[in-house]
Amino acid sequence: MTEEQKVEQTARLDILNTARSLFAKKGFEAISVREIAKESGQNISMISYYFGSKEGLYKEIIGGHMQMVGGEIRKLFQTNSGKELTAKMFRSDLKSLVTIIVGMKYGNPEMISIMQREKVNGLPFARELHEKTVGPIAEQVIAIFKEAQKKKIIRSGFDVGAFLGILFESIIGYMTSQDCGLSVLKGSYELPKDKEKFIEFLTDLFLQGIRK
Repeated sequence: MTEEQKVEQTARLDILNTARSLFAKKGFEAISVREIAKESGQNISMISYYFGSKEGLYKEIIGGHMQMVGGEIRKLFQTNSGKELTAKMFRSDLKSLVTIIVGMKYGNPEMISIMQREKVNGLPFARELHEKTVGPIAEQVIAIFKEAQKKKIIRSGFDVGAFLGILFESIIGYMTSQDCGLSVLKGSYELPKDKEKFIEFLTDLFLQGIRK
């Protein structure tokens, strides 16, 4: 990589990181391209050069996040690809999925804020990206659950898609509520300190609900 390429890469990352932080704090509509340029220390024309527009920058941030998470989930299920699914393997896969979701909150909390706001607004910018990136991976996860149903590892007759949606939203929702310091959660898992215990609890909780 040449010195010029390094400078360009640094400038691009500065814009992405600054914009991610601002979008998380204030939302898409409240942030201007000028503010992003000022906070990142980059020329306003560079945003247009790299991303085309504020919307292009926003979609780049969301798309990068979805690809990263999708890659982790895809890697998880590729590990056991071709192997005979067992109850032990299924629990391990479920625990790994829970671990990825919990890790999303603490690994990149700004993206959780951005995506929650997107959902409240009806996914105006993320819908197409979600369908292209997350959709196919979700189908792979659903296929694993249906195979587990077929092998009688878990019970049949429940909506797998709904289960996975509730799994994700309830975990993120709980951790977000705990961050708010709600008194009803006082004495519960202290996160992220009790992260491993929390993951074990969630794995057993959700598995118990669908176990055969």
